[in-house]
Amino acid sequence: MRFHCIICAFSLLGLAVSALGQAGDGKDRQGTVQKNLFPHLKAPPAPVLSAEEAVKKFTLPKDFEVQIVASEPLLDTPVAMEIGPDGRMWVVEMRGYMRDPDATGEHDKTGRIKILEDTNHDGRMDKATIFKDGLFLPRAIALVRGGVMVAEPPKLLFFEDTNGDDKADKQTVIATDYAVACDPARGKSANPEHAANGLMWALDNWIYSANHTVRFRNTNGEWQREPTIKRGQWGISMDNLGRIYYNSNSDMLRGDLIASEYLQRNPFSSGSGTAIRLAKTQETWPGRLNLGVNRAYRKGTLRSSGPLEGRLSRYTAACGPVIYRGNNFPKEYQGNSFVCEPSGNFIRRNRHIETGGSIIAENAENGNEWMSSSDERFRPVNLYNGPSGGLYIVDMYRGLVQHKIYLTSYLRNQAESRGLEKGIDKGRIYRVVYKGNNTSSTKLAKANGSDLVAALSSDNGWVRDTAQRLLIESKDDVNYKLANLAKEGNHALGRVHALWSLEGRAAISPDIILDALKDVDRSVRMSAARLAEPWLKVTGSDAILDQLILNTRTDDITELRQMVLSLGAQKNILSHMAIRSVLYNHAEKPHILDAALSGLAGQELEFLELLLGEKRWHNAKNRSNVIEALADCIFKEGRPSRVGNLVYYTYGRRTQDWQRISILRGIDRNSSKGKPVYYDKKPSMLSKLQKSKYPEEAKLAKSIDKLFLWKGKPGVKPLPPLRPLNDTEQALYTQGKQFYTFTCAACHQGHGRGQAGVAPPLVDSDWVLESDERLVRIVLQGLTGPITVNGKKHDLEMPALVGFNDDQVAAILTYIRREWDHRGEPITPQKVQDIRTATSKRIDPWTAPELLKLK
Repeated sequence: MRFHCIICAFSLLGLAVSALGQAGDGKDRQGTVQKNLFPHLKAPPAPVLSAEEAVKKFTLPKDFEVQIVASEPLLDTPVAMEIGPDGRMWVVEMRGYMRDPDATGEHDKTGRIKILEDTNHDGRMDKATIFKDGLFLPRAIALVRGGVMVAEPPKLLFFEDTNGDDKADKQTVIATDYAVACDPARGKSANPEHAANGLMWALDNWIYSANHTVRFRNTNGEWQREPTIKRGQWGISMDNLGRIYYNSNSDMLRGDLIASEYLQRNPFSSGSGTAIRLAKTQETWPGRLNLGVNRAYRKGTLRSSGPLEGRLSRYTAACGPVIYRGNNFPKEYQGNSFVCEPSGNFIRRNRHIETGGSIIAENAENGNEWMSSSDERFRPVNLYNGPSGGLYIVDMYRGLVQHKIYLTSYLRNQAESRGLEKGIDKGRIYRVVYKGNNTSSTKLAKANGSDLVAALSSDNGWVRDTAQRLLIESKDDVNYKLANLAKEGNHALGRVHALWSLEGRAAISPDIILDALKDVDRSVRMSAARLAEPWLKVTGSDAILDQLILNTRTDDITELRQMVLSLGAQKNILSHMAIRSVLYNHAEKPHILDAALSGLAGQELEFLELLLGEKRWHNAKNRSNVIEALADCIFKEGRPSRVGNLVYYTYGRRTQDWQRISILRGIDRNSSKGKPVYYDKKPSMLSKLQKSKYPEEAKLAKSIDKLFLWKGKPGVKPLPPLRPLNDTEQALYTQGKQFYTFTCAACHQGHGRGQAGVAPPLVDSDWVLESDERLVRIVLQGLTGPITVNGKKHDLEMPALVGFNDDQVAAILTYIRREWDHRGEPITPQKVQDIRTATSKRIDPWTAPELLKLK
């Protein structure tokens, strides 16, 4: 739970502390004095308040009301929850988290999963049942197939109650690599703030997590897993189109405008469309003084002047986002995002502005925050939609929130001087409702199949999601009713959920998809396009392909992007003609080119050849980026014959001057770190280009010369023979390929070229091929902060590969040093063991400057 930089709350006077004593001090520069920059400001007392008293400290817009759903003694340190079809609330209690500033007893198995019930129907929980206890820092929950998925580092578990007593009596291990950063085997370096969480059942029937690179699904009792991208740090949500949203501590909201699986299709494209920053500013407007924020002694953390002096100036602990999809708030709240900021004691509301295929998230309160508290112990960490249509808030309610790994001496002294490390066995769940609107809860536990089909058309997203899940898990004969709803339902979102319910029941058919592609609503057409993709490869699917092509005539860029993505599943002349038309008309629109390239892997040359032959493209100089991107992909593919054809096209009889320049620019994108292509002799067309009378053309031809090598080229030494791997090394390589595929490929991809905003490339990376010392350390302890790879700066985080022994680490590293035409030397298990021993006391991830000091 990265409430990173969240403090625990302290405030004080002019106390200055030297940077010694706490693990968090190591993040400061040597000699830093942790001085209170606001000695003239005094934080008000922060006593432990009852839930009833705490509610009075909230400030919200007019006509909103905060209701207490649960509080202590029923709750202790809640961090996540899910409401069941019967209205009962399943809560994750991370009771071992920071019981004192030394994290005493953190590795004790005191975590619990608790069921809360409202037995007298007054809206407040009054009964608690411990479903499962004895857990190590549990952090996520999902109700699935009559059981409960629970994240207990480093495992993802599935618990069942087989005798109906509300106690877990059967356990299945789904995965052993979940939230590994918090694996207790790591000892003092176990990090609860940087480990997987979330477990959100999405529209596409997959279960996604924040801070994890695997998605899960259960089909007829069998668990499946697939690689996906890493998303944020703590909390995950989706909108009505199924687009996924998340954040990190200082980056309030990001989202996937393109489903991540599409961008994994083409290893030669560096396309984007995931992890798009939606909030353009990180400025905050808290409702109280925030002197108890970690590193408040650094200038800029708090506002230094004006009426908001001493208040948090920008996000430092953003977490737990949710897209509001309920039916209680006013209509203008639909589709808004809400984001927790526990260090600032507030919740942000963002209005989403979608135009031209982009989304911008703007503060809806204009210089204020939607919900704030004057109680310093209000620590919202997760938000949810629910059956009442309101917004549910998980409040950890405590003073001390910062984990010891990041705790500074300044913070600790402040917290202890004000007693904020005490009173930590609390917790609340609130529900925010709009007064006067309907708040009645829908319960689906006893609903029959027909009732569940009807529930798919609810105005409440929680009801639709829950009904969809229950229908997929049900054996009731409702496929005909679902098909009828998908075609004739009055509610567009009901038709969307009917489609995905049929998919989850393996009952979707081509005729249903074809009808849905003709629907009047774009959300239905977009879902139908995704569901159409497998059928495009089946004989007799011409009508579906034709309709997808017709749908590319839309002016809605969001829908158009999906049509292009889905057409990429069928590589034939008709789909490519449609994609070329889209690019001609809309290539400059957000991520349209990315969508097109994602489905062209290995066919970019043929696509370019036909494009150059189209007369309308002769005067499309404003679309030069299309030709550049195609040429870039073709060169990255690295096949001499195809690259040779690409160069030949520069002087093809139909190639225009601007097109020739565009091809050269695309090749030149690889000039700094591209991998050269080898020929027996110099390509004749390269010589012609280098002698061109056009200055830019000649300049580009000379720039790319180093990318073309041939026998006898001056200064080019014949490649030394590649040393064959011996039997032991070959076994490591083979084993490493398996580990890489299931562990590393989700971020770095099977092609080793990484993903924008997720992971840097491994192909031709000096970090992979040069120093053993650096490479092994990155894997053992992780890497944080800016790093330059192949000439491009990446500001990402690489978690340590926890749970892998020396042989396994050596296998992975041997694989990446010999895959993708690499010629690196293998890494031995002994080398890994030696470095592991030498760095055994290392807790924090490495930084690039630290590693560059090593040879």
